[in-house]
Amino acid sequence: MYGAVGAAAATAVTFTAYVLANLYVVNQELPLAYGRLARSAGSATGITACMALVVIGLLPYASTLESLVAVVLFGVSVWTVLTITTGAIELQRVRRLLN
Repeated sequence: MYGAVGAAAATAVTFTAYVLANLYVVNQELPLAYGRLARSAGSATGITACMALVVIGLLPYASTLESLVAVVLFGVSVWTVLTITTGAIELQRVRRLLN
């Protein structure tokens, strides 16, 4: 596995190892709520999978630059709707941070 696919796989593995190492170090200093972390990770994975499936399903229609931009924007809108409806992002908190 070489080229762009290999680079993407290596990046994913490296970031996973980095996150796990950070969790280990943080856990040595602070108590972690593993259940909450698992729910957040599961929610993020589910949202990502749904968005990816939508984008992959629409890719055959992305034959021009405009249609590709439309597919990407639709993926962003799916992500936005899912993060808000699942509670992964709290709009009130975002508004408070922006003000």
